[in-house]
Amino acid sequence: MANSTTNLDLISVSQAGKEITANALLDAASPATLFGRRAAGCIALTWAYYGGPMIITGTPTRISNGSLSLAASSVIYVEATTAGVVSTNTTGWTAGRSPLYKITTGAASVTSYEDWRCMALATV
Repeated sequence: MANSTTNLDLISVSQAGKEITANALLDAASPATLFGRRAAGCIALTWAYYGGPMIITGTPTRISNGSLSLAASSVIYVEATTAGVVSTNTTGWTAGRSPLYKITTGAASVTSYEDWRCMALATV
């Protein structure tokens, strides 16, 4: 909701069936969750992300949910190719790939992360 008014069906305090409205809103927004952090799968040094629809060389393609193993005690750059392949490195953003997350890890877990996704999945 970027404005003071919205065209979305919002949840009200007294509403019955809040989960129905919440699920419908999430369903409508689901294309925007492509490569979003999938908290249920983020355990220790594993980073999980949601898949979703993506146009690859003009063809609508469904990307599957996935996960990555992260290096301990590092700053890690997570990025995607124009083919929807997600990878990591510890040197910085790669030209021609879309930045997704900048993650800092400790000895056994993620200590912080920055979300660098954008709607258009622009490349560096």
